[in-house]
Amino acid sequence: MMITIPKSFFNFHSREFIINLLFDCYNRCNMNSSDALHSLTDFKRRTSDLVKQMRKSHQPLVLTVKGRAELVVQTADDYRQMLEDLEKMQAIEGIRRGLESMESKKSRPASEIFGELEAKYSYLRR
Repeated sequence: MMITIPKSFFNFHSREFIINLLFDCYNRCNMNSSDALHSLTDFKRRTSDLVKQMRKSHQPLVLTVKGRAELVVQTADDYRQMLEDLEKMQAIEGIRRGLESMESKKSRPASEIFGELEAKYSYLRR
C-alpha cells in the first residue's frame, strides 16, 4: 500500500505525530495476519478468547462465512478510536483543500460574500 501525503500536511503537524499516525494506519490496515482471520463458527466457539486477543492486540478480526470474509469485529474502544482518527483525517483534508483554494485564489473572504448578500437581500441587515 502506498500513502501520499501533501507537503502542506507537514506544515501543521510534528514529525512525531505524522510517524505515529502512519504507523497506526499501517497497523489498522494490516489485517492479512492469520491471527485476524477466523470463521464465524470459530468465533462463536471461542468468543471469550478472541475478544481477549482483540483487546490485547487492538486489531480487528475478520470473520468468514463459507470461506469468504463477511464481517469485521473489533472492540468498542478501538472502533471509537478509529472514528476519531477518521474525523481528524477528514478535518486535515478539509484544511488542505481550503489552503489549496486560498493559494489558487479560488476563494474569497467571508466578509466580502456577506457584504454582497446584504446588498442583494436588504432584509438580512440587522
